[in-house]
Amino acid sequence: MLCGAADVRDYSNAFSQVVRDIGGEPVMFFDGSNHHLNLRRHGWRSNSLQSTGKADLCVFVVNRAYGHLTWRLEMESLLETGRPFILMVFEETWKDYKALERLGGRTSDIGDANKRELLNAMSRAERQDELTFITFDTANFSGRLREASAMLLDSGLQAIQAAGELERQLRAAEEYRLTSSRVQYEMQSRLLSHESVIVDLQQRLRRWDTRHRRVDWLRQWARSPLGSLANICLSIGIAVCALGFGLALGLFVFS
Repeated sequence: MLCGAADVRDYSNAFSQVVRDIGGEPVMFFDGSNHHLNLRRHGWRSNSLQSTGKADLCVFVVNRAYGHLTWRLEMESLLETGRPFILMVFEETWKDYKALERLGGRTSDIGDANKRELLNAMSRAERQDELTFITFDTANFSGRLREASAMLLDSGLQAIQAAGELERQLRAAEEYRLTSSRVQYEMQSRLLSHESVIVDLQQRLRRWDTRHRRVDWLRQWARSPLGSLANICLSIGIAVCALGFGLALGLFVFS
């Protein structure tokens, strides 16, 4: 899209030819090719913002006139959104700006309001926003525009390649994360399985240890004096029972 004051019409034909040569479709506000709606709530400001928002590339051409919407609305909107654009300035206008800069940059003494506003806008663009101006004259406008367009397209291709590489790295990182998650899940499952086996063995060991302690305690009690006495009493009891059983059996036989 060609952006600028009304005097950029002088370069509209050259602009259209360059845009078509690189495979684009030229858009300009003064021939109605820009995005617009003829409604009361859609004035020039709204149409300008929508036109620059829909354009693939905006080319700002600074000739000699100052365009308020160009500097205060269209360029500011692109700076806010971070979209790149081309900024070209007529060589004679650039010389006037640099001459004023050498004199201290004071524009208050300039009687021509249009020139004063234009030079102030150029100063803000260069000093505050640190924008780069591409100078041109009537003879080399097309060549300079082709060079700037080629450079911007090359930057765009590099950005696309960088984005593709970043996307590839993100996919690889996601695959690694998923693989790591699967491996971690399998390791946790195996660990839980091993832990269950260990718990089962610990329970069996505790039961065996309890039985072993009981047997050991009985053996120790049997070896003690009290255990010996208990064994003697048990033997006497068994003998008495046997004697009683024998007597009872004899009486039963002889009766």
